[in-house]
Amino acid sequence: MEIDIDFGDMIREFGPDKVDKKLKRAVRKMGAEVERKAKLIVSRKSVDTGQFMNSIWLDLWEDGDEYGFTVYDGVDYGIYHEYGTIKHWLPFYYYGDTSKPVLAEWGRRVLGLTEDEMLAMGGIEVEIDETMPFRKALLFVENKAEKMFNKEFNKKK
Repeated sequence: MEIDIDFGDMIREFGPDKVDKKLKRAVRKMGAEVERKAKLIVSRKSVDTGQFMNSIWLDLWEDGDEYGFTVYDGVDYGIYHEYGTIKHWLPFYYYGDTSKPVLAEWGRRVLGLTEDEMLAMGGIEVEIDETMPFRKALLFVENKAEKMFNKEFNKKK
């Protein structure tokens, strides 16, 4: 999301330093709202251990006169929740070798399977629906961005 706003009138009213401070505050609030909303979406759709949700974090950045944010996740499977997957087969153990677990921990915890049951099944067909936590959160904030800027610039502080 990129927002281009002419701040000429605001600079004359507030001065460049105050406009800069207000811009940074508005961008920080938008980033925090994207992070909050993404975590909320994940908590409603994808929470198993909480690792995915707890790995979501906000990074604010500044490049010259541009300010922005990026919201990340710290798990390797987050992308599958964002974009989904087709049905595919995953083994509980690589090549039936119990020293090389793939889904074994999940099979025990979530499905209540024993090691023998998992070895007998070999694996399981899985599909992850696209929950799009980051895209939905960004669109949510994009729809509120103008209102958030206006609120920040109508403050007297």
